[in-house]
Amino acid sequence: MERRELLKRVGLGSLIAVAGVGGLYSYPLIFSKAHKSLMIAGSSAVSRFVSFLVESFLKQDPNVDIALEGGDSLTGLVSLVNGGIDIAMMSRGLTFDEYNPDLVVNLLGFEGVALIVNPNNPVQGLSIEQVNGILRGQIKNWSELGGIAGEIQVYGRNESSTTRGLIQYFVMKGASFSSKTKNVESAKQVVDAVADDRNGFAYVTAKYLDNRIRGLAIGGVEVSNKSLLLGLYPLRREIFLVTKAPSTAVTKQFIAFSLGDTAQDILEDRGLTRIH
Repeated sequence: MERRELLKRVGLGSLIAVAGVGGLYSYPLIFSKAHKSLMIAGSSAVSRFVSFLVESFLKQDPNVDIALEGGDSLTGLVSLVNGGIDIAMMSRGLTFDEYNPDLVVNLLGFEGVALIVNPNNPVQGLSIEQVNGILRGQIKNWSELGGIAGEIQVYGRNESSTTRGLIQYFVMKGASFSSKTKNVESAKQVVDAVADDRNGFAYVTAKYLDNRIRGLAIGGVEVSNKSLLLGLYPLRREIFLVTKAPSTAVTKQFIAFSLGDTAQDILEDRGLTRIH
């Protein structure tokens, strides 16, 4: 609640610091007529998308002070329930124990993670168990998977990567990555590495798929907007904004904007599968 009071005291020309994935973002806001505030916190995997919605939202209503902070889904939910924020960002649904009839869960879209290889690799698909074996270093050669003999070279991301976090949750399930994994700093570097390495293997957000690499099917299902929307492709993250009833007028306004066509276009441009 101290943060709310602090926001009320911010003067003309000040900056709201928005903490998101990859660092701090700042939005210059004019407070001479400000009379509404909105506090949004939770999953860093979601905040990197919501930050773009904030930019667009403020263009149509600049008299709103918005604080956006990344973190994790549970912290955001607890802060919402306790009244510390207006909107919680979550990269998963509510658990049975978290369910509360006063909570309103709004689905924004789906983010898929593709498993990629070099186009010259004949392997077409893998199971989750095989992916686990590759990433742990237990499956070392493509010949073990029906491919051309060659030592598998895994390219990964650093520990702060939300894409790596999804792989850890859905695939690794507590196991460690092989020490031979070559970690790089960005998705672009992942794609470049696999494009230049016939034996390369990596994971990357589906929006980075291009003709220099090839995505693998998982359990016979290829990553696509349709397979993500229908829940058929297993490596997907659901993006939610959660509010508490009753909510403020500006909270309702931001949620309505986030579910509208303009925001859905923005999210789609950033790599999400839209909900409509």
